[in-house]
Amino acid sequence: ERAKLYAPDGNIYGFASIEGENFDLPGARCFINEKWINELGLDMPETYDEFYNVLIAFRDNDPDGNGKDDTIPLSGISSSYSVDPFVAGPLGIPFGNRKSNWMIKNDKIVYVPADPIHVEYLSRMKKLYSEKLLDQEYFTQNDAQMKAKGQKLLIGAYQYAAHFVLTSSTDPEVYGQYSIINPLTSKYQPEKIWYGDWIANPTIFITSANQNPEATVRYFDLLYTEEYAKLLYGPELGQWEGEGGIKWNEDHTEFEVVVPDGYVGIWEWLCKEVSPIGCGIMGAFKKTDFIGKEKKAPEDAHFKQDMIEKVFPYLQPAFPTLYFTNEEQEKVSLIETDLQTYVEQMEAKFILGEESLEQHDAFVDRLKSMRLDELVEIYQAAYERYKANID
Repeated sequence: ERAKLYAPDGNIYGFASIEGENFDLPGARCFINEKWINELGLDMPETYDEFYNVLIAFRDNDPDGNGKDDTIPLSGISSSYSVDPFVAGPLGIPFGNRKSNWMIKNDKIVYVPADPIHVEYLSRMKKLYSEKLLDQEYFTQNDAQMKAKGQKLLIGAYQYAAHFVLTSSTDPEVYGQYSIINPLTSKYQPEKIWYGDWIANPTIFITSANQNPEATVRYFDLLYTEEYAKLLYGPELGQWEGEGGIKWNEDHTEFEVVVPDGYVGIWEWLCKEVSPIGCGIMGAFKKTDFIGKEKKAPEDAHFKQDMIEKVFPYLQPAFPTLYFTNEEQEKVSLIETDLQTYVEQMEAKFILGEESLEQHDAFVDRLKSMRLDELVEIYQAAYERYKANID
């Protein structure tokens, strides 16, 4: 896996964040209202077509029983908590919170907005929007507006950090209505796939001013181990001069962190009292099996266990981490920024019906005029280096 992190010169720079199986599972967290599904006598969807039919039932059959035409079958925020995992994923388009602009076909780099599959994606999104299956405020609402809908339990399916966060409730009768959705399949993607990576990009680096780089590397390497990960997370209760700490159960298989009064949660206590320096690097190293032993709140455990069962068996990386030379990076930054702005503008117009899908060829021609082919060549060269480092 570390081969992913090789720079163009064949060296590894920085310290990666490694995701543990029992910690936060990587990938988008996508929920569907299972209570509504049961109320309507439906089955949990396994394919995109089944999902589409569930959304129709959510729209037409008053699943919350309030006698109002106010349910929102599918909601999200286009810039962050998008609906792409529900729509792009079944088309074989990689995704994180949003669909990736890049994919690999037959060992060749492909820019998704210029690929024929993009037309199918836009067509499905337009259909969802025009039939009022997709939130009519998808492109304009912010997080607070979406959360207001979530608190009223008006949404049938969505992507969000957690169901109890969107509903603003730790009552299992409320958040428990929502379950993690299965990876959806279609004729374009007949096998179940969920995109998520075990290794995140490096976030901590050693600068040229460091006079003892070898010792620094040995120190940071220790933080990947179970024993030293504990040092970042805090002392055991009663084993230090301060208050609070880790409290284990009898067989030492699960722990909870006891936080003294006056602190707003574990993070504030750690940063102020225990590990002010460690908090700055904790995000890169804490994702170990040790952290997986932390006792989770019921609402947290509810959906994470659901993800382990439904998502974990089908995880695969969305797109390899590619590194560019300095010269390449300058070109990538310049070209890709302009392309992304144009793509986002045009996708909204296509989906809202302001631009005909028959103009997609002209859209692709415009992308090429913005140096798309040059950008793809740079990505392909970086991908070839990536493969060479793996071999």
